[in-house]
Amino acid sequence: PRSSAAWDDLQTELYTQKEGAVAAEVGPLVSSLRAASNEVRSAAELLLTEIPAAFASVAAMGGGNGGGGVGGATSLEELEQAMDPTLEMGRLVDEGLYEEAFTKSLGLSSVEMVAWVCAKVEPARETVFAASPVPLSQGVLLSCCM
Repeated sequence: PRSSAAWDDLQTELYTQKEGAVAAEVGPLVSSLRAASNEVRSAAELLLTEIPAAFASVAAMGGGNGGGGVGGATSLEELEQAMDPTLEMGRLVDEGLYEEAFTKSLGLSSVEMVAWVCAKVEPARETVFAASPVPLSQGVLLSCCM
């Protein structure tokens, strides 16, 4: 005959072993979930702090249109143009508005953007400089020479 105390001790021992085995299996999963949770939290903080600041700087540079959306944008296309100035500058070059494209790139104070417009205008270089008068202001020409 089994004693009740021995049976209780056996059950407690089995429960403790099972609990230890489950903890050993689940422990790495819990650690992974905590790490993933921290990454999501960091990404959310980034979205809540740095992205609005970027939109504000784009709006301050004149990228917004005064509308009601983020950075003044009221559509996805306007938002993309505000975030990627090459879209607008490319459109200006495609329409033959070289002065406006260069002026916009120079206004961004970015050598990369000016170089991008130069590369975009390159196929039309002969046409641009063969025109009389040249369709670029002295300010744009001097800025590009520097």
